[in-house]
Amino acid sequence: MNLVAFGQESFSGRERDAIEAAYPHPSDFAERFMDALYRGLQHRPETTQGTGLADVMAYKDVTFKRRDFSKLLLGAPWEAGR
Repeated sequence: MNLVAFGQESFSGRERDAIEAAYPHPSDFAERFMDALYRGLQHRPETTQGTGLADVMAYKDVTFKRRDFSKLLLGAPWEAGR
């Protein structure tokens, strides 16, 4: 729940208010968090392939190219008939 609010509906309004009071997010939290992730990944972008971190790379670096798992699977050299 802390990052993208998944599961917030399972908490009461009072509980959510208490969580937000204890762990407030500045208005630019998402951008700052993605900046921090990007700084840690920009020297090794290939490690993000197939993860949610590839989304961060694509958002921060317009030259980042995601691999397409479906194409990789369909083009695998071990596939029968190749």
